[in-house]
Amino acid sequence: MQARRLCDILCLLLTGSGSWTVTAAPPQKQVNPSRYGIRTSGYTSSTICKRCHTAIYKIWSHSMHANAVSDPIFVDAYHEAVEEGGEKTKRLCLSCHSPTTRKTKDYNLRDPLSHEGVTCDFCHTLSEVDMGGPEPFAYDLGPKKRGVHKNMFSPAHFTKYSPFHGKSELCGGCHDFRSPRGVPILETYSEWKAGPYARKGIHCQDCHMRRLKGVPLVNRQVEMTSELAPDHAVKGGHALVRLQDAATVGLQSDYRDRAIQVEAKVENVGSGHKVPTGAPTRRVVLQVSVLSPSGKTMQSQSRVYQKVLEDENGKPVTTVADSFMKAVRVASDNRLAPREVRKETFTFRVPPSRVPAIVEALLTYKFETPQGVMDVKMSEATQLVWLGPDFLQSRAWFQLRTALVLGLVAGLVVLAICRRGSPHTQE
Repeated sequence: MQARRLCDILCLLLTGSGSWTVTAAPPQKQVNPSRYGIRTSGYTSSTICKRCHTAIYKIWSHSMHANAVSDPIFVDAYHEAVEEGGEKTKRLCLSCHSPTTRKTKDYNLRDPLSHEGVTCDFCHTLSEVDMGGPEPFAYDLGPKKRGVHKNMFSPAHFTKYSPFHGKSELCGGCHDFRSPRGVPILETYSEWKAGPYARKGIHCQDCHMRRLKGVPLVNRQVEMTSELAPDHAVKGGHALVRLQDAATVGLQSDYRDRAIQVEAKVENVGSGHKVPTGAPTRRVVLQVSVLSPSGKTMQSQSRVYQKVLEDENGKPVTTVADSFMKAVRVASDNRLAPREVRKETFTFRVPPSRVPAIVEALLTYKFETPQGVMDVKMSEATQLVWLGPDFLQSRAWFQLRTALVLGLVAGLVVLAICRRGSPHTQE
């Protein structure tokens, strides 16, 4: 009897029938970094990442991050700063414009990797950022790559889900900077941290690295996934779409006391930090002008929004290099905070005229380049203003005109009633 029962149990195990089943272990996916050129220590070049992440690489390669070392604005400021401050300045500048040098110490840029700017492997091997420490970044160099996608597999490297890579602190390590003198030069992260976007849990990546439709995270032949790639162009202050989404201007104007009175409303509608942000030489200019009907400018006034730094002689700092090398204090800062609305008033003395005037408000972003100042239009508004005699523009005339119209309407109504009740109309 015992032998028969044992035989029945064995049959159940072998055939898979009954309540007991035998499941074969799933095949283990193999990770082979060396086969794909992934370094097991140190940084891997972005040209290796390109083999599997072709679409992302193509977008990133045209970004300010990829060109952080070769961008003409940086190159011009870098040479000026190194000439002023010597070899130690190289480390200061390259720590963010070629951040792999923080580990490689290649401050003379002999390694091709150093010319990749903010390269793939720098960000995707970071494990933490301490905004309060002298060295903000914590590294985990090697074949493990970190990102915001869960349950991802790569045959080329190990993967680790990292919520940190979706947070502003990842950006803050470089986009917040105090000079050796303690002057806050770059405050983009701090501006975000103190504003409404941080309180709502909206991070830098939510605006600057939105998921791109039609752009796969990895080549289809490598791994089939529905995950879409974040935008590695990381568009910012040099991207027209970001500038035009950042701030708006509106205006209200009228003519009284022989002058055009203008109220312009400037609002930071779409930026999670101040407008402008970044290098203190950047500024936003509000220009309000009175134009003739033909478009000729008759009068113009302006307001400038900027953080102004001073050197030890009390003179304003006017170049990017001097901002980092010579600034000793913040003289003023009237930039627009996130969601801030600023109302500016202007008065233009204009004599009465039978022809109207055009009031134009133009909001322009300006930044320095080796070729000169670049202007980018952010927003504009226009309004037609009649320049009649003061009485014709006054509230009294408006009330009198309204009363005349109402009286005329009432008279017409009475006349219609009388005509309807007349004996002649009834026959």
